[in-house]
Amino acid sequence: MNVIINRLKKLAIALVALPLLAFGLLNGASVSATSPVVQDDGAAIYKAKCAMCHGASADKKFDPAKSDEELLNTVMKGGKPGMPAFETKGITGEQAKSLVSHMKGLRATPPSE
Repeated sequence: MNVIINRLKKLAIALVALPLLAFGLLNGASVSATSPVVQDDGAAIYKAKCAMCHGASADKKFDPAKSDEELLNTVMKGGKPGMPAFETKGITGEQAKSLVSHMKGLRATPPSE
């Protein structure tokens, strides 16, 4: 009788512990695999936060002739009326650099017809 009770206890522990362990492993793997792409992906940031004002090819209200320093400052601190400060919206300096690089790349690429 004691042998059966011990086996049932072990089975109950395994039925509770294994799903929790699997959930922890799968959840941790998915976060670490996707986080770096989202954080440093200038294209994704541009599409989510900038394209609605600057256009799909950064052809509105963007001067690629300005220095990277000026553009970074504008992204972080805001600019002329209407350009918000993205530093207060959670954009980091590295993300701003990636964003400026992406925007300059969009302007360097001729529009497709």
